[in-house]
Parts: sequence; C-alpha cells; structure tokens
Amino acid sequence: MLAGPGSPSDLGQLNKRRIVAAVHRHNPISRADLARLSGLSKAAVSGIIQQLIEQGMLVERPNGLETERPARGSGRPGVLLEINPTYALAVGVEIADARVDAIAINLRAEVRASASRPFDNMWEPEAILATVAACVREAVDSLGADRQAVRGVGVAVPGVVKPAAGVSAFIPGLPRWRNVPVVDVLRRELALPIALDWRAFTATLAEQWYGAGKAEDNFLYINVADGVGMGIVINGQLVRGVSSGAGDLGHVGLPGGRDDEPCICGNTGCLQTRVSVPAVVHRAQAAIARGVLTVLTAPSHTPDAPVAELQFGDLVAAARVDDRLADRLLEEIGVTLGCTIADLLRLFNPPLVVIGGAVAEAGDVLLEPVQRTARRMARRQFEDARIVFSRLRPDPAIVGAGALMLREVLELSAGPPLE
Repeated sequence: MLAGPGSPSDLGQLNKRRIVAAVHRHNPISRADLARLSGLSKAAVSGIIQQLIEQGMLVERPNGLETERPARGSGRPGVLLEINPTYALAVGVEIADARVDAIAINLRAEVRASASRPFDNMWEPEAILATVAACVREAVDSLGADRQAVRGVGVAVPGVVKPAAGVSAFIPGLPRWRNVPVVDVLRRELALPIALDWRAFTATLAEQWYGAGKAEDNFLYINVADGVGMGIVINGQLVRGVSSGAGDLGHVGLPGGRDDEPCICGNTGCLQTRVSVPAVVHRAQAAIARGVLTVLTAPSHTPDAPVAELQFGDLVAAARVDDRLADRLLEEIGVTLGCTIADLLRLFNPPLVVIGGAVAEAGDVLLEPVQRTARRMARRQFEDARIVFSRLRPDPAIVGAGALMLREVLELSAGPPLE
C-alpha cells in the first residue's frame, strides 16, 4: 500500500490523486490494473473509484476492443474506466507573433471553441491584455451552456516569464512589454483563475499529457518557432531551474558564430540565430534579393526590400519539389539541430526527443537530416532514443496552456505518476 506522512485523510487524498493520475495516463484502464499499479486492495480501489464516478470525474464504459481487455480477475470484465472529458473545460491562450489565439479544450484536449485577434506590436500591454480578454470571452461565449464547465485560463508566452509571480517580464518583438502582471490583470478582467507559463514549458506539458511523451517518464521537448526553447522531463517532473530559466536552448552559443548574426540577447552565434523560423526566412529573403534562382515567389524584391510575404510553409513546399535554395536551408537547419540534439543525447541520454513548434510542418524533409546528424554525432546514445516531431494539433504550446488549468482540476501536480 502507498505510504506517506500526514493524517489518514491526507493519505486517502494522495491515493485518490494517484488513482486519477493513473487513469489519465493509461486511459482507459481496468480496476484490476489500477489495483496492481497502486498496490492498494481491490476494495480500496473500488471505494475511491466510486467516489470519483459520483463526483463525475470518471466514467465507466463497455470494453468493446480486444486490445483494451482488462487483466484477468478484475471482477468487472466488461467495464473500463476513463476520465470524463466533459467534467471540465479550460481556455488556453498564446500571445505571440502580433496575434492572440485562444482555444477552449476538454480533458481530451479536444477543441470546443476558438478565437483569434491581431494586435500591433507597438501597443501598450494593457491594450494587448484587453485583446486577450476579448478572445477568451469570445471562445467561452461560443460554448453556450457548457461555459459553466470552464475552470480557468492558461496563458503561454515566449520570452522571460516569472510564473510564481504571474509576471511576463519580456516578450521579443514587443518593445513596450516589460514586467507585465498578466495574471493579476486577467483575473480582474475575466473573474476566472489564471495561470501563466513559458511557451516551451506549456508545450512540454501538452506532450506529457496528450502527445508522444505520455508513455515516458523521461523525455526532452524542443520548441522551434520564432525562438527556441526546451522542456526537460525527468522522472515525470518538469525541470524548471531556480528561476524557471531551465531549457533556454535558443541562447546556447554555437562554434563559428558569425558577427553579422546578432541575437536579441546581445550575443552572436546563438542557436536561435541559426534555426528559428525568422532566421531561416530572413536567409531565404536575402538569397532571393541577391537573385538566387528559386521557385519561391518574389513579387518584388531588392537588397533593401526583402520579400516580406515569404512564410516558412513556402520553404517547405519548395523543398518538396526539390528547390535547391529551400533544400539547402532546411538541410542547414536539420544539421544544426541534429548537432545540438546529439549533445543533449550525451548529456541526458533520454529515450525520447520531441521537436515541435512551427518547424514541425516540415516533416521528413527536416527530420531526416536531424536524425542523420544526431546518429553520426552521438551514435551510442542515439540507438536508445527516438527523435520525432510533435503530432499534436493545434500547436502544443496553446494546448498546454489550457492543460495548466486542467492539471489543477485533476490534481495531478501532487505525487508522482504511477507507471
């Protein structure tokens, strides 16, 4: 039986939380398997399950699939347990790229409503947060009667974050955004619980809850978009660092950094200047302006006026038809990321590395040079690891923002997960 300090009621609450965590992780699961995982008696497990069913958090369903048949001797051979997806909803918000996106998700990460609004990067923080509040209200209103199930709002932001204080210290590209009390402002505006975290950390949570990391206690998540961030999960727990600054992978220096590639951090040669989406698009624009032959469209371009309309998706599409410029640029990203991941494989020896963010749309065009390079640079550790792109849709960062609140609903932050 599980043991721990505190009163019997404390122990009972811990057991209840761990049962919920096990159902969430193995969804669906039989009573017998829950008893085996927890070490509790079948009677104790049944008592906890009955409470959770009456509460509405768990539901029973017939076991109609051969692959989901519970272990022999469960006493309920035709019934499996799963989290009730309608028990709670949460709104996930992402602030980035002069745009606010909001989605309302249930406990299966199914999108029930969404809203999106642009903003100007020169706006004051108050105006941007007013846009956030408007997006949240629009998404919640779209839920109709189900709006009563919304438990709160999670916000994902790039840059520097102080989650414990509810403050977003800095967002690249927003010059007026400094030490903004996001949680306090939105709590007053929306009268809902609010959580705030760094975009790479919320994306890591999404992968841990719903994606490739769900079956792993140890994995790395690398988010590559307009910046580069990383989440490190060890023994089921996210490594945050003393000031929530762990995983700032984009500002790791690379050898041979060119002086003409300054980073927003003030240094040169940062990983972010090599592999981020703005960096590679800028290199493509510069090549087009120099007259490099390519299938990429360039309505008007000069050295002083690069192609502002070019998107990363255009590069991917061009690479799929063997455009030499696009092939070269994606190969460069893949090799650089592969070298970085090889170093991470040596340092952490994880069984899984997940790559997400905007670059995931490149698929095998980018994954092949990443894997090839990582294999060459760290062959021994590579043999024990999988390197994959995230398959979560929409973007893991915004899904994970909603999961910040759903995690609190299910109380999964207390106690380690069951295997």
